[in-house]
Amino acid sequence: IMGHMGGYFHWQDAIRAAERLENVVLDTSALPYPQAIKEAVERVGSSRVLYASDGPGCVPQIEVHKVRMAGLRPEDEEAVFHGSIEAILERVDTGGR
Repeated sequence: IMGHMGGYFHWQDAIRAAERLENVVLDTSALPYPQAIKEAVERVGSSRVLYASDGPGCVPQIEVHKVRMAGLRPEDEEAVFHGSIEAILERVDTGGR
């Protein structure tokens, strides 16, 4: 899981890395650009983008708002907020990859 989607200035590099490497998952914490979240979902899929609050460093309500401002389809927003991490944890729990 690549925290902060690579950081303020490296989110595009992070998306490129996720495009090349199937096991890279991006999280949305502390990233100030809703458009970056949308681009990540478009390029690597919502199953590999995770909501994260970065608490207590960031305000969870603001982190939620940024994802909502990204303009994702409802099913992608649902995946980012909880579906993606649930699927990852289920694979780990069952010993899958």
